[in-house]
Amino acid sequence: MSTQGATRPLVRIKFRPLQATLAYVGLCLAGCASFSGDSVVGEINITAVERVEMDENLGCPEWSPDGRHCAFTNYPGKLSCCSARDFRKRFDIPYESRTVGVDDHSLNQWAPNGKYVYGIESNEKEEMALAVYDTSGRKLLQTPYVQSIDSSSVRWSPDSTKIAFNEDYSRWFHKPDVWVVDIGTKQARNLTPDGLGKDFDFIVAGPEPCDFGPEWSPDGKELLYVSGKKAIMKFSFERNQPTQLVSIEDTHPLLINKLRWSPSGDRVIFDDMKYNKVCIVGAKGERLGECCYGEEQPNGPCDIVWLDGGRFILLDFDLYERGPTYPTSKWLMLLRSDAGHVMSWQTTAEVGVSPKRRYLAYVQKDENDVCSLHVMDVQNQKTKKLAEGKAGYGEPMADNTLSFTERSRVYWTPERNTLLVRSGFYWYRTILVGVAE
Repeated sequence: MSTQGATRPLVRIKFRPLQATLAYVGLCLAGCASFSGDSVVGEINITAVERVEMDENLGCPEWSPDGRHCAFTNYPGKLSCCSARDFRKRFDIPYESRTVGVDDHSLNQWAPNGKYVYGIESNEKEEMALAVYDTSGRKLLQTPYVQSIDSSSVRWSPDSTKIAFNEDYSRWFHKPDVWVVDIGTKQARNLTPDGLGKDFDFIVAGPEPCDFGPEWSPDGKELLYVSGKKAIMKFSFERNQPTQLVSIEDTHPLLINKLRWSPSGDRVIFDDMKYNKVCIVGAKGERLGECCYGEEQPNGPCDIVWLDGGRFILLDFDLYERGPTYPTSKWLMLLRSDAGHVMSWQTTAEVGVSPKRRYLAYVQKDENDVCSLHVMDVQNQKTKKLAEGKAGYGEPMADNTLSFTERSRVYWTPERNTLLVRSGFYWYRTILVGVAE
């Protein structure tokens, strides 16, 4: 594995696995982790590569859970819903994307049942509303217009009966609340009404009406969110009331983000940007551990992903090596959820996560500008290089093999043996063999 970018500052790791003894572990650089156990990663190979013709404006694919459809952001201001078989467009819906990141693996425009997809619309006053469509493109419902919607906050409930979102707290003179929409009744409910809205300066100055970051529990009975009253709250739909999960008295609420419930529902992880760390707490609020990722990442991870049934955690950071405004590559950290840091490494751009979150796929570039596609078995961190080539503009090769750029992105489709690799304006469907269930 390449160790490019491995000369990064020391990261201090502190974990208290289930209240066990504190462990301080120095940063292990890429390639320095110890490997053990059996793995099928050595059996994984590419069996076919097919170039897919698509509009160059399409990006950030999100597949429906049943694998039949794929939604692409299509600039400007719309979402293109396509067949996942041949990527032919079926319909477009409005989509106002102002804050959503392309690297958030918890996002999905599609409902878990694969029957609905959402869009975000705006009116002449630049107010925003969330709309839900079926797979034929027919609009089923639309919420009342609010001043703004944070498109990165939209979350489907596990049973596809509800959808939650918050208003965009970075807009001026806003009232940032968490909303829940019932698909059956077509009613939108403000879950955290706080009275008059406040502008951004007042919110930063102290605890004010500011509720955001909804995240459903795996059973759909509770909804986490960050409260401006300096706490992470847990709303129970059975009791129809919120309770405090954990206090965040030392950190301003706007510096808490990336709430992620573990697959089993027994733990919650979140990012504390004040102290440059991620924290794990139990379902009852007990603090279980933390990982300090360092001041070199002042914006925190752009994504946090539970892997392999909750045994591992992936922190995904953007790197800005050519200026402060445009990310040029990725820095990834893999943690064991009960023991802390395992390894860190650098990749070019988007990282593909397999459907059952056991494997990662990514592209690395070495000092000679040679790019290579890797697949990693998360269970023991073994990796295999599947293909390589000189970084260029992504033009198709004569033999229809993979081409690479410095920003090649990898997306894992709902099929466990299929990747979609984007290099420049070109897309490649890449078929694998040897991927375990």
